Amino acid sequence: FVLKNFHWGMSVEKIVVPGAIEVLRVHLAATADGWPNNSALPLLVYKGAWVGGDDKKELETVLKTNGWVQPWYSIVYPYHHYHDTAWEALVVTKSRADIQFGGPGGPVLAVTVGDVILIPPGVVHFQLDTSDHDFEVAGTYPVDFPEVAELRGPAPPEVLANIKNVPMISSDPIFGVSGAPWTTPNVLIALPSSPL
Repeated sequence: FVLKNFHWGMSVEKIVVPGAIEVLRVHLAATADGWPNNSALPLLVYKGAWVGGDDKKELETVLKTNGWVQPWYSIVYPYHHYHDTAWEALVVTKSRADIQFGGPGGPVLAVTVGDVILIPPGVVHFQLDTSDHDFEVAGTYPVDFPEVAELRGPAPPEVLANIKNVPMISSDPIFGVSGAPWTTPNVLIALPSSPL
């Protein structure tokens, strides 16, 4: 993992379990200028978890089987934004990019093909460089959260309440493991090196 710009009270854990994938867990608190993030639930990055590359049919089958909606394919928006009513999963299907999390000045993570990013509600994200026209992610949300708003800027009290009240996801998008490693770190032992 390449993580740049790490500061302002963030905590990062890199978890490596023999025979399993590497997971980066990044805890992001609200910023002084009002970007919400989610201090209760960390951002998770599964390094190389998706081995199907840009096989859209296979990826869509895996996501649907695990309770996530039909993905969209694009870049990550090139501006700071977040979602207050849903989780989001991004699967890198082509090339590489630097994604900033947490708002302006937040940590920057270099992601590449096969990385899976699980973003809790409220966590700010932004693709820094859109010059690589080959870069692509498959973005998806849990079927339990069909209405997803894209928000920018500081979060008013009602948005903060929405973020706090979004329930835990019922299934990991790639592995289908109930609960995911936000609440049960030992679940990583059960994750294979690939779902395929």
